[in-house]
Amino acid sequence: LAALRATTANLYAQPWYYFHKQRFIMLGDVRANNLYVDKTTVDETAAQATLNEEKQNSSVTYAWGSLYNVITQASYIIHDYAPYCIENNICTEAEANTCIAEARFMRALAYWFLAMYWHDVPIVEDPTTMSATAYANKFEDVIQYAISEAEYAVKWLPATPIAKGRVSRVSANALLARLYL
Repeated sequence: LAALRATTANLYAQPWYYFHKQRFIMLGDVRANNLYVDKTTVDETAAQATLNEEKQNSSVTYAWGSLYNVITQASYIIHDYAPYCIENNICTEAEANTCIAEARFMRALAYWFLAMYWHDVPIVEDPTTMSATAYANKFEDVIQYAISEAEYAVKWLPATPIAKGRVSRVSANALLARLYL
């Protein structure tokens, strides 16, 4: 169980790194015109502030990749690590479901950000079956998918966090409320 919990602990840090490292500010504040950019500045910040960014803009590329990194790592917990723990009597089904709920919470949150910034995006249920020609799902379907992930999290997460800084049922209900809006 400790190894599975350590795996879910990683979902709180590394996969989100490039999304939060300036990209979050760039995608949110710069696009919302909350950041002053001197007209003589020529960089990615200025390009985003003036809506003249190119598709190879690193802020966009890193944010997109980071969010799909969260989804991929969460999916491995859901499809591989948790079932392995159950099959090998490393943890109980209830303990595995709690870890799966953490992973599904993270996937729901990542899909919410993807839908808010890019609208129509691919839904990747299982990264091992992902093809290079994935198609974008409609915004409504992405949000509905995130809602189903958050609903699972509400069902299986404990009322209080299993450790300081971990998500709980309260966290999942808050995310679910945001998704419903």
